[in-house]
Amino acid sequence: MNQIMTVLVLVVALAGGCGREVELPGPQCEERDVVWVCSNDADLRSLDLHAAQLSFAELEGVNLQGVNLEGARLDNANLSHANLEGANLSNARLDKADLSDANLAGADLTWADLTGADLSYANLEGTIIDHAKMRNADTTGFTGQPTSPIPWAAR
Repeated sequence: MNQIMTVLVLVVALAGGCGREVELPGPQCEERDVVWVCSNDADLRSLDLHAAQLSFAELEGVNLQGVNLEGARLDNANLSHANLEGANLSNARLDKADLSDANLAGADLTWADLTGADLSYANLEGTIIDHAKMRNADTTGFTGQPTSPIPWAAR
């Protein structure tokens, strides 16, 4: 059976004002008032979204397994219940992001800014959090063992 997949081409704003085109599944994600909203069954595995501007994005429950979000702006984004297993979030800006109940197993958060982020009940098994800024982050009830200790300021 042939499946037809609608593809929405969007321009992801990069630092410096220029952009690059990225393809996302059309019926699963749309832009609403300059904020990206994806349905919770969206499967965005292994996309390259490095340096993407996704502040305030609604990505609750989205499958972002293995996605490259290095240097992305995800401040105030809703990533609760998202699957970010093995994702590259190094140098990403996630301040005040909602990562509650997210699967971050094996994700790389090296040098990420998680100031004020909600990581409550997130799976942090094997998560790399070296040099991450976690001031006022909520880590209540997290599961798993990250590769380095969670900074005391986050507890």
